[in-house]
Parts: sequence; C-alpha cells; structure tokens
Amino acid sequence: MSKRRNRAIRNVSEKVDEVKETATAEVKADVETEKAATAEVKDEKPVEVEVKTEKTATDVFVQYGSVEVKAKDIVAKIKNLYSESGKNVDDIDTLKVYIKPEENVAYYVINEEEKGSVSL
Repeated sequence: MSKRRNRAIRNVSEKVDEVKETATAEVKADVETEKAATAEVKDEKPVEVEVKTEKTATDVFVQYGSVEVKAKDIVAKIKNLYSESGKNVDDIDTLKVYIKPEENVAYYVINEEEKGSVSL
C-alpha cells in the first residue's frame, strides 16, 4: 500500500502544482491587462469642447402712463438693497419680481424666504 499511497500523493502534488501554475499565469495575465488598461487611461487627453451660445440683447420695459422703467434696473435696485442689508448677492438662488405699475412698486421674493419691495 505504501507504493500506491506514494503514487497518489505524487499525483495530488502534481495536480496542486498544475493548479498553482495555472492560477499564477491567470493572475499575471489579469495584472498585465489591468496595467495596459491603466496606461491607456493615463495616455488619454481631455477632450476640449467648444460650446457656442447665441447672445441676444434683450431689454424688458415696463410702461405705464408717461413712465418707462427697464426690468433690469428694477432687479439692480433689488440686488443693491439686498447687498446694503449686509448679505451677499451671490447667495441669491431665486429672485421673483412682481411689478405693480398702478402702485409704482415692484415686490420681490428672494430664495423663497425674504420679501420686500422697491419703488419704480
């Protein structure tokens, strides 16, 4: 039985060696593939995209009676008032303006929280 056992052990040992070699070869191949993929990513250069936008000059006027006011002047007044109150104009996410010419007033809501008005 000793010869059979030794032969079986030798066969098992050879199979283990084969599996180790196969696994090692597969791991090395995976590492090489990963290195090649990483090299490709490193070699890529950023793509420059030029975005063209059309600029259209737009002026919105509010006319009532003999008075004419530019909408952007009203917005500028509101932003100036906001700034004078110690707040940063860049913090404005939303600005809603409601113009009431019959009252000579523009009401506003900033960031859905702060409300106020300016005269036209």
